This record gives sequence, C-alpha cells and structure tokens, in this order.
Amino acid sequence: MSFVTTVVLILFGLYIANSFYVIYHLFHIPSCQGGSRKCLQPHGIIDKELEISIYTSLEENIQNINKRNSNFLWKSDNFSVSNQFTVSINASIPNETRNNGSLYAHIFVYQVGASPFKSE
Repeated sequence: MSFVTTVVLILFGLYIANSFYVIYHLFHIPSCQGGSRKCLQPHGIIDKELEISIYTSLEENIQNINKRNSNFLWKSDNFSVSNQFTVSINASIPNETRNNGSLYAHIFVYQVGASPFKSE
C-alpha cells in the first residue's frame, strides 16, 4: 500500500472510533464531578406526586386555554417523570378542524390536587 492510502485508512479508522465514542456517551451519561455550582440539578417537582392531563383546543397559544375552550381527553393521577408509559386516546375532531382548521393537544404536568389552568 502506498503512504497516502495508509494515512487515509488510519484517519478513517480514527473517525469510526470517535463516532463510537460519541454514540456511547450519548446513552451513558457520566455523573457530574463539578459540585453544585457546575452541575444541573433536577427541579424539585420531580420528587413530588404529579398528575398529567391532556386537553385539545383550537387555540395554539397555551395562555388562552381554559376549561371553556378546551376538551378534556385524559388524566393520570399517579404520574412519575421517571416511569415510561403508553396510552391510547380517541379524540373527536371538531367541525372547525374538519374544515381545514388546526387542532392542538396541550399536555399539563402539575402537582396532585392543583389545577392545570392557573386562572382557576
């Protein structure tokens, strides 16, 4: 093999090794070694009991959402951020959406007993 071919193969091998290294660290995150000033901590709500609710609305802006202009779809009283789950939901499509309109899904995560709508 010529010198150029050898150099290209070595560079390609290093590129592949670096790709494996990056992919490994995407899924195996090392623990933080920098102390509380350099490490991000999870929000305090993660350790509390949570509820999750899903509503649909014709409103895109979440600040305009309330019980009167939204449709309740689903709620879980025992939600954990660390647990994975799957749920199937059937939603009725309003006439405004059928006539080439938009339908938005709004997902609220909040503490048990609280309201997903801050104005209520």
